[in-house]
Amino acid sequence: MSLLRSSLLFLLIAVAPVQTPALAREYRQVIEDVTLDRTLRLEGPEWNDTLVRRVTLRGIDGDGIFLKNVANVRIEDSIIEDVTVSGIRLSAEGGTTDVHMINNQIARTGRDGIAAAQRQGAGVDHPGLVVEGNSIDSAGLTGNRGLYHGIYVQSTDFVITHNRVTNTVDGNGISVRSSGTVRGNMVKGTGKSGIAYYADHMRGPSNRLVIEGNTVGDVAQGWQRRYAVDLLRIPDDANVVGEFIIRGNTIIGQHTPAIRVHSDYGRLGIRPHIAGNQRKNVGDIVGVRQ
Repeated sequence: MSLLRSSLLFLLIAVAPVQTPALAREYRQVIEDVTLDRTLRLEGPEWNDTLVRRVTLRGIDGDGIFLKNVANVRIEDSIIEDVTVSGIRLSAEGGTTDVHMINNQIARTGRDGIAAAQRQGAGVDHPGLVVEGNSIDSAGLTGNRGLYHGIYVQSTDFVITHNRVTNTVDGNGISVRSSGTVRGNMVKGTGKSGIAYYADHMRGPSNRLVIEGNTVGDVAQGWQRRYAVDLLRIPDDANVVGEFIIRGNTIIGQHTPAIRVHSDYGRLGIRPHIAGNQRKNVGDIVGVRQ
């Protein structure tokens, strides 16, 4: 038994299943109301059906929370600060199912605020991922190549909604690589794009990416030719999502144009639906890079 696992045994409350009203899900074990100074690792099916709430993790050499090969895990109302790697990381070596991250505060991470990998060849994905109502500030503090993001999701058919992502010093505020929904987020202050899609991971069953109702400003502070909402070049035609909806977003700041669709999409006959976006103190609402 690992030292960390043995040290967590006294934190687990194994009682009648706990049910969260919002999602009507049941949890067999609970980790709550504790402060930790090392990574909380939930790895393997023994951690299925776990609720993590009101946990504080500070000053950690590594990730704040790491998940691998688990299902039905909810992380809520927790604080993660001053970690050298990522605030919450879903493994590239083992998948998860139905992980929900709700109303957490994440600040000052060396790499990504929240990260979820996908490795199609190895069968690694994180379906059912929900990232909702989190505050993520100052992600990517150790980066200088634009590779670390506020929220970085490669997995399929995710939901990223109503998060506040600020001061992403290295990369994108929200960086996604597959199909899913990015809705109602506030993104302010990024090294690269505000919300970006890059087709280097396999799309999910929905084959649709929706980016709607977000507010984005002060982007591309470290990189030129990056945009508030950015459909980037397509590195692999076999991966690209087939349908895009970009609507009802508010773009604030001087970056021009506010929304970019790379010419690769036209080459493949993909015509994103772009409607109802607002602009404040910016130039063209849509630009296509030739």
